[in-house]
Amino acid sequence: MKKGGNRPREHRTTVKDIDNMDRDRSSEKKFCELENRVQRDTWTQTNLESVTAMDIRMKQEVRGGITRDRHCVTDDQ
Repeated sequence: MKKGGNRPREHRTTVKDIDNMDRDRSSEKKFCELENRVQRDTWTQTNLESVTAMDIRMKQEVRGGITRDRHCVTDDQ
């Protein structure tokens, strides 16, 4: 859908038209790439947070509660 209403029938496609079409297409593509990147980054962020939390918990379990954390329950109480 192009702006400009009804064109006279003898209109030929000009370089400017082609440039405009290319620009439309590339900006649409850029928008999609951006959208995907945002979703990917959000997913990575949440993933990293949960992985880091898991990693910290595992390290604490391995150390046998040397790091006394509120969430870390040790047997020697």
